[in-house]
Amino acid sequence: MFSKDRVKQYVFWAMVIDAPFIYISAVTLDNAAATIASLVVMGAASALAIWSH
Repeated sequence: MFSKDRVKQYVFWAMVIDAPFIYISAVTLDNAAATIASLVVMGAASALAIWSH
C-alpha cells in the first residue's frame, strides 16, 4: 500500500498537470468531452487528497 506522504505527492502533481488541461479544454478548445475528462481526473485527485490528509 502507498504511504500517505507518497499519495500527497501524486495528488499534488496530478493537480499541477491537470489544471492547464482544464483551462485549455474549457476555454481554448471549447470541448465538453475533454473538459469532463479533466474534471474527472481532478475529482479523483481531490478525493485522494481528502483521504491522505
